[in-house]
Amino acid sequence: MRRRGALAAAGLALVAAGCGGGGESPGAGSDSPSSSPSSSDSTPSDAPEPEPTPTVEPATGVEIELKGFRVNAPKKWRINNEFLIAATAIGPVDDGRSGGMLLGLVPSSEQVSIAASTRKSWQPGAKPRGFEEQPRTVLGGLSAFYYTAEANKFLTEHVMGTWDSGWIVELNIQLPNALSAERQTEIVDSIVATYQSPSPRDG
Repeated sequence: MRRRGALAAAGLALVAAGCGGGGESPGAGSDSPSSSPSSSDSTPSDAPEPEPTPTVEPATGVEIELKGFRVNAPKKWRINNEFLIAATAIGPVDDGRSGGMLLGLVPSSEQVSIAASTRKSWQPGAKPRGFEEQPRTVLGGLSAFYYTAEANKFLTEHVMGTWDSGWIVELNIQLPNALSAERQTEIVDSIVATYQSPSPRDG
């Protein structure tokens, strides 16, 4: 399987156990052929500013660390792939299904806008199927893009990212469609709550 965007060049994949009995792996949906995006669909709209982060119970599972960027997976998840600029973790969620997450970095010495960071998460392919832009979130004290898309017929991917400290950072969390939207949000928020930048910011 290939990762969309610049991470695809590194040959990184988010591989998880079967979800919902379907035997599919997070990220499988990104294998479908795609064409270059047109100018009409390659620029995300101006998303609203980050909403106040709700108080959530931070994830307590294994920690992924890349170049000083850190984030925790949910409890009982395990790291299944680890490289210099990307790592993935998989594990159980409700009802015995499996989910997965990827933390990936793309070097960028010059600061990149939120809109450009969003596009880089899927380029050079087309905008992902089922793309739905969400209100911006916060990663490491910085405003970050957030969208959801169809990973495959079993999984929804929650993709967030921003430019930070010479890197475009991407956090991709894939969860079973069978989970309610509220439960997916709870899991995503618990992971995001643990995210740390190598350049911590006050407030």
